[in-house]
Amino acid sequence: MDFFQEANRNMLHLHALQSIMILLGVADCRVLEGLQRFSSIPTYLPVNYQVVNAESAFFLKEANQEFMRNSSLLSRTEPFFIYQARSMPSVNASYGPLSVEQPVPPELIQHPGAFVASSMFTFNWKVQTFIIQERIYLAKPRVQVLFYVAGRDWDDYSAIDKLPCVRMFAFHETQEVRGTCQLKGELGLCVAELEPLAGWFSPPSVVPGRQRTIELAEGTTVELYYMLQSTDAGECHSEEARKGNSIRSDQEGLFGSSTSTPMRRIGSVRLYQIPAAPFLTEHRLDSNFLVMVPAMPMRQRDTVSAFITASAFSPVEMFTLRVKLKEGMVFLGARPSNPTLWMVSQDVRSEGHRVVTLHCRRKESSYGQRSEVGFQRVLQVDLEVDSFLGPLGSRWITWQVEYPGSHATTQEAETEIWLAQKDLGGIVPLAMDTEILNTAVLTGKTVAVPVKVVTIGADGTVTDVSEAVDCRFHFTNSTKDTEILNTAVLTGKTVAVPVKVVTIGADGTVTDVSEAVDCRSTDEDVVKPASGITH
Repeated sequence: MDFFQEANRNMLHLHALQSIMILLGVADCRVLEGLQRFSSIPTYLPVNYQVVNAESAFFLKEANQEFMRNSSLLSRTEPFFIYQARSMPSVNASYGPLSVEQPVPPELIQHPGAFVASSMFTFNWKVQTFIIQERIYLAKPRVQVLFYVAGRDWDDYSAIDKLPCVRMFAFHETQEVRGTCQLKGELGLCVAELEPLAGWFSPPSVVPGRQRTIELAEGTTVELYYMLQSTDAGECHSEEARKGNSIRSDQEGLFGSSTSTPMRRIGSVRLYQIPAAPFLTEHRLDSNFLVMVPAMPMRQRDTVSAFITASAFSPVEMFTLRVKLKEGMVFLGARPSNPTLWMVSQDVRSEGHRVVTLHCRRKESSYGQRSEVGFQRVLQVDLEVDSFLGPLGSRWITWQVEYPGSHATTQEAETEIWLAQKDLGGIVPLAMDTEILNTAVLTGKTVAVPVKVVTIGADGTVTDVSEAVDCRFHFTNSTKDTEILNTAVLTGKTVAVPVKVVTIGADGTVTDVSEAVDCRSTDEDVVKPASGITH
């Protein structure tokens, strides 16, 4: 969202006409009208404004502001923008010894995702949600959503006890499943889990009048919602994580209550009966062959299946494949992907226990046969992650093809197998606040927001891996990265484009943090610091 659109939504135009008329009196107003009629120099109402209970606020100067708009002793308009506030702010207008104060309406300064300002929640908190996996399979029917509170100071431990309970709902047709978790800890987060009913994985019911049948590949869509509930009445109840076949009949979910917020949408997941094939990365050996290896991290004792693929137009009838294994990887075996077209044998001669030599030959009965256009799998090589003796990270495998007769060889292709000690559901970037307003150009003070990265285990455990990842900021003229991923820092230069923040995990996972951190810059021509701000 553009800064000025945000400011336009949050600004409050205060009109001091009524209060000032009361203070000055009717007789003074007649004198002022006479002064205005005969004076050629614009006058203005000398009222001092202060924004109270705001950590960061700015009075604004509109780019197209009319010169004569505030040239009156009867009224004065001052737009301003409140950026940070922990409690309900107010505006104080004073004229000499007289003053009036008015609270700022919450709807003018709170974001749509912010909590309702009440005794139940701290002012200006915002709930962020992350669906860990959007594709759910029948073999592992578990939906996980991470919730965390943005807009609160991670070093403010006094607010930890105020963190609410999260109640999550999954809806499919007329059925409902619930899950719950308790926001807690320094980061104010939790992972809510629920299991869709087994029948939800079946093809959707036929809708009368619908012409096209739904393909199984599309999966079944399940909508996710959540609501927040105060813990004043007690801890989160485990019985809330129940399964049922009726949607709530009361109005609490729609409008909330004195102890809960209205129900809000998280997003949707898709349910599938059959797991998708694992994602593979391709590495070219030459114009004839590619090697494909798994892209997902592997655990100890996992089987790693790699594939050699050949171009449909390749004239090669036989070749030799050499696989060089590094420590921690063990060769299990090899077999042709299509036994009717190819045959494979292993060289009995020993070239060291870390080198495997495989001879592949096209069967005579298949000469001249070519399948569809593209690359077809020729050979499957099965390996095993033997141990984690070395440091965690990855293991390397080298592949090379030799052509018999000419003894020509392809270039060696090094492939990397990522390792993981446990099943990871996902990696999530967290920022203490979801927006950064670059006020360094105005105040001369560096603007920074703490950033952390956590992993979500298959069992729902959350692990802080901030010190194990690298952080890179695009547009480094306006941002700079720190030695470890703990803070996003803005310098005093302005930028005309959004800042893209990317984290690179120790397992090679690249995560875009731009959705977690919205960096913005200010223009000193239209924004000035607000005077009289109380901290």
